[in-house]
Amino acid sequence: MNLASLNIVRSDEGLKEKIVQDGNQKLSWQSYIWIGVGVLIGIVIVSTIKHGEINWMSIGRATGVGAFLFFIYFLLLKGKRRVEQKE
Repeated sequence: MNLASLNIVRSDEGLKEKIVQDGNQKLSWQSYIWIGVGVLIGIVIVSTIKHGEINWMSIGRATGVGAFLFFIYFLLLKGKRRVEQKE
C-alpha cells in the first residue's frame, strides 16, 4: 500500500471497520481445497526441480504430513467451537 491509501484508511472509520470485519471472516471449504491444491502443485514443482523428475516418495510423505496436520487442525477447531457452545 502506498502512503495515500494508508491515509484514506486511517481517516475513514467505516472503511477501517469493514477491513477489520473482512479480516475476521472464515474461509469457505472451497478455499481450503484450493489452498491444498496449490500446496500440492508447489510440492510437485519443487520435487521436480530438486530431483530432476517427480519423486513420488517425497510427494507422498509431504502430502501425508499435510493431510495429518489438516485433520488435526479441524479437530481442534471443532473442539473449540464445542467448548464455545457450552459456555
